[in-house]
Amino acid sequence: MDRCLAFAKAHGLKVIEDCAQAHFARYKGRYIGTFGEASSFSFYPGKNLGAYGDAGFVATSTPAMDVHVRRLIDHGRSEKYLHDIIGYNHRMDAMQAVVLSVKLRHIDAWTARRKEIARTYDERLKRAGFQVLEPTAGAEAVYHLYPVQVSNRDAALGELKKRGIGAAIHYPVPLHLQPAFAYLGYKRGDMPVAESFADRELSLPICGELSDEDVNTVVEAFVEAAHA
Repeated sequence: MDRCLAFAKAHGLKVIEDCAQAHFARYKGRYIGTFGEASSFSFYPGKNLGAYGDAGFVATSTPAMDVHVRRLIDHGRSEKYLHDIIGYNHRMDAMQAVVLSVKLRHIDAWTARRKEIARTYDERLKRAGFQVLEPTAGAEAVYHLYPVQVSNRDAALGELKKRGIGAAIHYPVPLHLQPAFAYLGYKRGDMPVAESFADRELSLPICGELSDEDVNTVVEAFVEAAHA
């Protein structure tokens, strides 16, 4: 964020933060989503704070941006039957708000548990020789996912799934190799770091409800099935 904000200031740009799955994460003691002109969070059911269906949240400290976003999500209306701009039907329905209101009471505890599980994974997997992600200096991660790199990803994933462990891949195809961006002319080998991570990444289960016994089961199965 330091570099993004400095670049934006130097060039007269506005910073919009994509905080899709960083609910209550911090950087240098400050909440993610409070640095830029505006920020967006996802409440998709699989996120750290999830609704019962599609939902999201936009935060801003700028009054003009607040007015603009409120119009965009409500068909561009400034008042009933009067549309100042072309907008969309992006209003969050009441059912999603009810679910989120209940979950909001528990998100601090769930986040603390995610961090606790991540610390256990870190300690045991690094000891076993695996490479895990280290948070940026000054950052407080909330671990929407727990990715680890393995050399036999497909075999390890298959073995974990056979044991009923919900591991997954995030994400197998980097952006420069997506068909939608083929017109840019990139090919495999152009971005070797991204490609290596995409080939080796495996996400272990992590959520606020996992017990110590669950975590131990995951670690033991993973260490047995995966190669660093």
